[in-house]
Amino acid sequence: MARRIWPALLAATLVIAGVASTGGAREPRHQRSDEARGLVFKGLDRKQHGACAGVFRIELETRGAACTHGPDPAPRGIDVTERRSVADLADSTQQVTDQTGANGVWCTGDGTDGPRVQAVYAVASDRTDRFADIAPLIATWAGQMDAVMNHSAGETGGERHIRFVTTSGCALDVAHVRLSPTGDDSLSNTITEMRAMGLGRTDRKYVIWADATVYCGIGQVGGGDTASASNSANSGPHYARVDSGCWARTDHLSEVHELMHTLGAVQNSAPHSTGGFHCTDESDLMCYRDSGTAPAITYPCPSAHEWLLDCNHDDYFHTAPPAGSYLDTHWNVATSVYLVGGATQAPPPPSTPTTATATFSGSISSKRSTKTFALAVGDGAVANELEFSSSGGGKGKRGGGSGGGTPSLNLRVIAADGTVVLDGSGPSMLSLAGDLAAGAYTWEVSGTSSVSFTLRVRYSAP
Repeated sequence: MARRIWPALLAATLVIAGVASTGGAREPRHQRSDEARGLVFKGLDRKQHGACAGVFRIELETRGAACTHGPDPAPRGIDVTERRSVADLADSTQQVTDQTGANGVWCTGDGTDGPRVQAVYAVASDRTDRFADIAPLIATWAGQMDAVMNHSAGETGGERHIRFVTTSGCALDVAHVRLSPTGDDSLSNTITEMRAMGLGRTDRKYVIWADATVYCGIGQVGGGDTASASNSANSGPHYARVDSGCWARTDHLSEVHELMHTLGAVQNSAPHSTGGFHCTDESDLMCYRDSGTAPAITYPCPSAHEWLLDCNHDDYFHTAPPAGSYLDTHWNVATSVYLVGGATQAPPPPSTPTTATATFSGSISSKRSTKTFALAVGDGAVANELEFSSSGGGKGKRGGGSGGGTPSLNLRVIAADGTVVLDGSGPSMLSLAGDLAAGAYTWEVSGTSSVSFTLRVRYSAP
């Protein structure tokens, strides 16, 4: 029995397509750089012949080349080069939740079996890592994505949910990815580095919330238009990336748009295709006039349908297409193995997990190099932030004690039987996250510098 879970935290040539909406008045993409709008063409080469004829080609350091039609402009009034605060993100997240009625992702199977969509938080090593603050929001955003999918399915009398990767405790699994300083410069860099980290499973689609300021959204388009289950849209790895400027926007849901591209929407043979992997019949989450040569936009569906999929359900998504119709004989995303039809009965009302935060302070030195703290937690995710500075250097200084340099500390979480379940080291701010079974644990902070520190632990209450 599949069941609904509430947001919670853990830690072949391909065509790449981006998305941007202007709240019902979308603009075509132009091949000119505009960093504020996310039009960055670094590493892209317009090709006239070959597999990428008419679009751009990017080279990957692993597994060959890919094609892209290039980035799309962000909505009017959004500057993607500005990094949004957590408070701003939380506020807009609530607005999207109110709009979609989202209440969590769908939990099915053991959380990892079969084709799955993996949620990813990615940040370059030269930027502040906000995983502890952003990952809970990602869990909510994933629930919003699922709500869009299921509301859209309901328009054709069906039910569809996204098969996200979840933990054994039925919490959304959010992979925590630290990129190199150049890993967020382009989608090709991001894909290359993620594959090198092992995030390249052939049964996975990766939705990457990149804490970066380069794009609005950009993602691979999987498969062709064949209706067969062997369509390569039914396999992976495919990657969709959305940067912080376009997270949690009520006027467009980039995460869903990019995921839909990886699932095979919108094929260029579709009745209302732009010829550039989008559609022309608004209002529709996948539709806008993406080039000056695309057909004119029409408006058979009301503006209130903008956050939903497939106006009139005749281009890329229908849970029961009429016999002989385009979606009966061509690729239909509603048949994707990355979606599940849901339970035959409504799931039981979900319970909201209770989270708590514990804050510990202390200091260590060469004479007393270890400090420990005890804490009992419930079953679920834990996120740790260790902030520290030289004890003798004054506030804000990062001196390395008697030896100078930047101090580095080690943080370990140890189970009652002595097993080390989490282990990490590095400079301030050190973030460490994972999933713990209910029980008593010891947090151990250690190092050789004279350092004052503050440890914040966010956990599921027992």
